[in-house]
Amino acid sequence: MENEFSMTFKMDTKNSSFYLSYVKANLNGIEANSTQLTVGKVALKASYMCASGIEVKMSNNITMVLEYVQFQAFKIDNGKYGIAQICGGDIGNNVIIPIAVGCALGGLIIIVIIAYLIGRRRMKHRYEAM
Repeated sequence: MENEFSMTFKMDTKNSSFYLSYVKANLNGIEANSTQLTVGKVALKASYMCASGIEVKMSNNITMVLEYVQFQAFKIDNGKYGIAQICGGDIGNNVIIPIAVGCALGGLIIIVIIAYLIGRRRMKHRYEAM
């Protein structure tokens, strides 16, 4: 028995977009499929990219996780993917780090301003004794 994996895309002509609608997998004689999916809806000339993983519930109580994938169904120019739309799981991971760095820098600026004001007040008292 041959191992097989196939994906079917559907085009939404109203929105000029496409999405993953059907997945079929056969591995070591275990076959599973998933119908009526709407995964990765993007514009026609764009691609869909997800590193964190897309969970696909399949038949026979099988869940398939597609990690580090990028796909584009239609209008591939010169064998290169179009502009990638990132999945939600990847966006959440990338936002936390810049927010943490921004908060740390903001806190550091506030500490420097307070230290400057305290130091300035102490300097005035030293020169008044003349």
